[in-house]
Amino acid sequence: MMFEKPFSRRKFLKYSLIGTSALFTQAFKPYFGADDEQYSNNLARVCSATLSVYSEPSDKSKILYQRTRDEVISIYDDVISDEGPSYNPLWYRVWSGYVHSAYLQRVQIRYNPIEVIIPPGGLLAEVTVPVTQTMRKIGDARWDPVYRLYYESVQWVTGVENGPDNQLWYKLKDELLEVEYDVPAEHLRIIRPEELEPISPDIPG
Repeated sequence: MMFEKPFSRRKFLKYSLIGTSALFTQAFKPYFGADDEQYSNNLARVCSATLSVYSEPSDKSKILYQRTRDEVISIYDDVISDEGPSYNPLWYRVWSGYVHSAYLQRVQIRYNPIEVIIPPGGLLAEVTVPVTQTMRKIGDARWDPVYRLYYESVQWVTGVENGPDNQLWYKLKDELLEVEYDVPAEHLRIIRPEELEPISPDIPG
């Protein structure tokens, strides 16, 4: 039988820090799956605290397991269930079972080119990933999590800077609370001014 040499205190601290760093990185840069899932129309984000996966498209069938808030799941088929509910009989077939559609948001994963120059007045931008974690810089080196932003929500970009992972992040501002925070720039699509113009000059904005 072979026995591993015990860790020294120095090695223990080293690997503890590496593990903590990895968890911290995952906290603000969620993993959305393989690259080939980008632009897929068959993804959905869980919008409730928990979501039951059933053996059949019916809430009377056996619950197999639970998914939790902000998990991204693959949808294999849309199912209109004879079991209802009557107000919304749409279910989705997922891995090994079925989930009701009520607490799911259909999403895509689209990474974007980064605007390195933001005009003084700022720019509107749309979130193009299922969920992204904003971070607020405290002092010179500390970053704290703030809000999560969700797919297709619109934000006001005021600048660009290096984020906690030393990649480019957009600066955002909460006008109500007067709080500034940052978000991974590739998770937002800048909305061009021409997209906000009336379709025809004869149609008032």
